[in-house]
Amino acid sequence: SGKILNMGFIQGLNCLGCCWALMGLALIGGLMNPLWMMLAACLLLLEKLVRLPRPVSYGIGAGLLIAGSTLMLMALDSAYATF
Repeated sequence: SGKILNMGFIQGLNCLGCCWALMGLALIGGLMNPLWMMLAACLLLLEKLVRLPRPVSYGIGAGLLIAGSTLMLMALDSAYATF
């Protein structure tokens, strides 16, 4: 039982080490807007359930890049409009 507990502890440290930024974003995002976290959970579930997850992952990534670029351009446009 001690060996299993040790293995679980090491696995937990590995998971925390590789995913700490994602966990932090999930914590902050979930506290600020639970609906966005629910959407993210649904996207992750979709990615895990489909037979070919790579196209879904690329589609989600492309959509996030487009959304982020659009928000950045909107912010720049409003910043230049004030001058």
